[in-house]
Amino acid sequence: TVPKGCVRNPMLSTSLTLYRLVVKGELGLNGCNLTLTDKLEVSGTLVANGGESVSTAGDIEFTGSLVGELGALELTGDAVQTITLGECNPRRLVVSKSGGSVAWAGDLAADVLSCAVTAPLMMTFAAGKTVTLKELRLDGAIGAAVGLILESSGEGQWKLKVSDSERVSGVAVANCDATGGLVIHGDAPYGDNGNNANWVFGAPVMRWIGKGSSDFRNAANWWPNGVPGEGSNAVMYTMSAETLTAVISAAYTRAAFM
Repeated sequence: TVPKGCVRNPMLSTSLTLYRLVVKGELGLNGCNLTLTDKLEVSGTLVANGGESVSTAGDIEFTGSLVGELGALELTGDAVQTITLGECNPRRLVVSKSGGSVAWAGDLAADVLSCAVTAPLMMTFAAGKTVTLKELRLDGAIGAAVGLILESSGEGQWKLKVSDSERVSGVAVANCDATGGLVIHGDAPYGDNGNNANWVFGAPVMRWIGKGSSDFRNAANWWPNGVPGEGSNAVMYTMSAETLTAVISAAYTRAAFM
């Protein structure tokens, strides 16, 4: 426990693994990482420099303040977790659980939310609250089956606003209003469990990631790896003009430039 009223506020000098951490005063991460096997509770102040990560297998109750930027917040283990982040908006939210569930309480904001499951997982989001992201990366497929379920934790829809890019597969979703941002494509395997807005399910999509070069015909520039052909649905999200070395065929059924 970090109490209130310390004469000198403590700062980490090395990365730590702890059972539980309660911050009532101020704690500086000072470039060090934290791993918790149980709960994180912050009613005081957490100071970060931007590159640190916090990993926890227990609940998070963040009702205090975050000074600076937290590089990553990772959820682990196979327990039921309830996550309240308040003013804590990390750059990356990483869900790497081996089971259990995650209940997100309140509004949620991060640059990236990613989740790749190895066992069935449910994530619930508070009805009426908004998840605001630049990038959404969800890989919920377990073989050919849906392994990740997204639902509202109350009556009504939860809101999703993705601004830059999305990649979703193996997900069953319900009660999600994504009209504040990009269209979300639920790739196979998928489950449309109803009351969703701005979602498209089951249409095969190739997404431009531009990692290999600016060559449209370079398979490394696309996810899944390959080159779109006749009848392909090609989606390109760009914040600036892309210089491509091949002409996009008029035969593509959809090309979205955003």
